[in-house]
Amino acid sequence: MSDAAKTILTAYLVLAAAWDLRTRRVPNWLTLPLLAGVLTWRLAQLDFTFVPYWCACLVAWLVNSLRQAQGRPWGRRGSCAGCSGCGSKGSS
Repeated sequence: MSDAAKTILTAYLVLAAAWDLRTRRVPNWLTLPLLAGVLTWRLAQLDFTFVPYWCACLVAWLVNSLRQAQGRPWGRRGSCAGCSGCGSKGSS
């Protein structure tokens, strides 16, 4: 990997980390380009050993996206249906 590519990747990861620390959420516009970039880079090198790991990361991202679309984020207080954030388990 060239020095320019390393610099761009480092800047991208610093941006993602700063965004995550500030908002406690990494948006799709930060996640998807990185997933697509890794897929493209590894396929260009004809290295297919990464495919199971890449698929697992993609599935985990999709599951998390679906949960958030349903209003049920992972591990937050008040994630039960209709809860006001009291932290109780609720009836669900």
